Amino acid sequence: MFPDARPKPKPKSTVVALIVAVVVALVWSLVALPGTISGAGEALRTPGGGGYVLGLIVGASLVQSLVVWLVLYFVIVRRQGDTGRGGIHFLIILGSVVTFSLALFLVIKAGSDNTAREAAVAMDAVSTEVRKVVSSAPDTAVVDRTVRAKGVMGQLEATLKEATANGVADHQRYVAELRALGFPDRVKPAAVAKDPHLARALATLGDAKALVARYRQLGDTRVAEARAKLAALPLATADHDALLRGFDSRVPEDARFRKEMWDLEDAMVGEVEAAMRVLRRTEGHWQVQGGKTYGFEDGGAMNTFNGHMRRFDELSKQQAGMQAKHNAESLQRVEELAKATAADAKGR
Repeated sequence: MFPDARPKPKPKSTVVALIVAVVVALVWSLVALPGTISGAGEALRTPGGGGYVLGLIVGASLVQSLVVWLVLYFVIVRRQGDTGRGGIHFLIILGSVVTFSLALFLVIKAGSDNTAREAAVAMDAVSTEVRKVVSSAPDTAVVDRTVRAKGVMGQLEATLKEATANGVADHQRYVAELRALGFPDRVKPAAVAKDPHLARALATLGDAKALVARYRQLGDTRVAEARAKLAALPLATADHDALLRGFDSRVPEDARFRKEMWDLEDAMVGEVEAAMRVLRRTEGHWQVQGGKTYGFEDGGAMNTFNGHMRRFDELSKQQAGMQAKHNAESLQRVEELAKATAADAKGR
């Protein structure tokens, strides 16, 4: 017997299969990378963090490459008879995935670092405007809406400044409309002396109560508008959710504050109205003295009138104190957030 002299069949090419395997591995790496490096930003700011992140990426790449290579080798390469190239195939897949993952991570990190820097710029600009507002007279406060930050953080800055500017402008319009109604001029003694039956004074106070109700509702509308704009910002899901959670956590307390402030405003108008009704009931039994005070014939009526005006002063002081406290707390929160974002940007 002579040995078979026929040559062995030439292995079929596995190049196309290798290319497909590399593409599959890269797509898997792209999809899995965000989960693989979650928390990596924090790790990079600690000693040895770079090695930890590199280990995460290489370890994940090794697993992904091995799985894809096993499928390639046992399903295609062995059937094609090209088993001698199995090791080279694995190294090609692994090298491609590691290189791609590291490059993608560096791109993501660069974008994250830039976002952190722009966030620091945005919050510094917002805290500056809040500080100006709380240190200015309410009637003269102005918000500079020039946007300093870039990208999505610039949109965040614009949204926060718009909300601040709306609050300032709404207060100034409320005060202007109140004055246009004739309050408080029409309830001053000199005006009341020329107002038969106090018709104009009482009508003005009725209009003032309606104005309070309208601006009370506007405050709730402004909160909803601000939240809708924050929700529309093109942020990463985690950042987006954190932003809205932070906003929503403040809503109940801020709503209580607004309600208390407008309740006080309504009560103050009510006290002035009650005082005017005392004057109307006792019309003809009091007179304006020196254009500034009232002289009553009946001591009881005088005490009732003075009690309403004293209560008005007390409510006004209470409101001013609450506003000052709220302003200080709001400024503190914004400044703390600005410092935190600045520290985060600096640490990257």
